Amino acid sequence: MSSRSEVNAAFALLARFEADQNVAGLISELGSDVRGRSDSTIVRAQAARILGRLRDSRAAPHLIELVADPEPYVRVEALGALGKLKVRDSLDVISERLADPSPLVRGAAAEALGRIGDSSALGPLHAVLDEDPDAEVRMYAAESLGVLGDGEIAPRIPDLLKAVSWRVRRHPRWRRLRDFAVNGGRLEVWYRPWD
Repeated sequence: MSSRSEVNAAFALLARFEADQNVAGLISELGSDVRGRSDSTIVRAQAARILGRLRDSRAAPHLIELVADPEPYVRVEALGALGKLKVRDSLDVISERLADPSPLVRGAAAEALGRIGDSSALGPLHAVLDEDPDAEVRMYAAESLGVLGDGEIAPRIPDLLKAVSWRVRRHPRWRRLRDFAVNGGRLEVWYRPWD
């Protein structure tokens, strides 16, 4: 899919599928270029994002497969969708992505583990918090640990916040992480308006 008009047509089709809640149609658009259905990264990613919004469990096995897509952007969206679907069967696949070469994918994996809400993710998330070279990925891991009720991370949050730029620290998502460090308790999952 190389032309802009083909991509626009695909997006129009995805929008119709979403409006109709046509999960089977969206799943058909997930096909990676390896399987020969959609060679457009952005179409595969958008289909995964919509499936996450629809929260239909029939999409889970296809999203799990998509976590291995060659494109990081598609992996990010597939991980986000699995988190929204709370697919416990995907915990191992998601945890493997905590070692992905892309920090965006590692952050999405950490966030997905928090959204699923299973305490078996505590170990892998602590490993990310201790070892990941990217400060923002560590922030996602800390947030997910807070969502999972791990109050032990609160004292580490001020140093995590110092390791990222002031622009990142000012975002409401991370200000609430700072508030968690001060006040304790349990973090709620962060939802974006388009979630």
